[in-house]
Amino acid sequence: MQPLGGIRQWRKGGFTPVRMGSFSFIRMDIGHHECSSTYEQESAFDLYLQLEPERFRLKCGCEHVDRIFHQGIIQGEIIELVGSTAVGKSQMCFSLTASVLLAKNRRSSHVVYIDTNGSFRSTRLLQILVDRGQSKEIAMELLSRVLVKRVYDEDDLRRALIALQKFDKSIDLIVIDSIGFALAQTALTYFEGGKEMQEQIIVRLHRLSRQLGCAIVTTNHLVYRNNYPFPSLGYKWKDTVHSRFVMLDGDRAYYQISDSGIVSLCDDEITEQTQKTQKIINENWDTIMCSLSQIDEANEEL
Repeated sequence: MQPLGGIRQWRKGGFTPVRMGSFSFIRMDIGHHECSSTYEQESAFDLYLQLEPERFRLKCGCEHVDRIFHQGIIQGEIIELVGSTAVGKSQMCFSLTASVLLAKNRRSSHVVYIDTNGSFRSTRLLQILVDRGQSKEIAMELLSRVLVKRVYDEDDLRRALIALQKFDKSIDLIVIDSIGFALAQTALTYFEGGKEMQEQIIVRLHRLSRQLGCAIVTTNHLVYRNNYPFPSLGYKWKDTVHSRFVMLDGDRAYYQISDSGIVSLCDDEITEQTQKTQKIINENWDTIMCSLSQIDEANEEL
């Protein structure tokens, strides 16, 4: 196995090298963050997260974005970035990957990047690392800790997740860009086996996040029902992730994409206003989803 470009492509049976080749946020908390009257067991890992919160938070390198992420993405959770095309979802994944590689307390950790739509660019990741102060030689060495797997459908993704359970190195971050692309067929065949495949993927993702103690970041696209935005893949997938962040392309930009990744354009006051807006949306998200469901039922009756 000879080094070629500094990044290794992750394949079943071993590793082979590969060649180097304005948005805002809305946060929607779902999953275990919802209130429940039932008793929920707390694992030792859950308790450790409470005692050592900073150690288990992955940051993207932009202070204002990390604030919206509640000071970082928590390891052991599944996070989704959802939005239309060209709003910066992949660039956010690159920034998170670079931050993990540069963190002094993560020098032995790896990042697994599952590319489902051909959006991964090793040259872009190299550019971010160099622009953040690394020499090209050191940046190339850092890239050797990124394992890239190209998948094309739900079966490829399932096999990749199974192989990851046997991985014997430390992993802090798994990126799936994009989950909507990989599982598109399961949405089309939801009642002809698609639902069961989604359930298998969901179980394996949650098992991996806990078994490896890593953060899993997925990207997804929006679909519209009666002019309301909704994450693709349906209701089953909607409740899978712990937190979902919608990236919007609007008239007012809070962040921009630079050579060093995601950087801020706004001051503290604007960030605070954005967080207040997110809180309002979070508190009313269930009502919005309930209204959408009622609209769908009414349309079916018609």
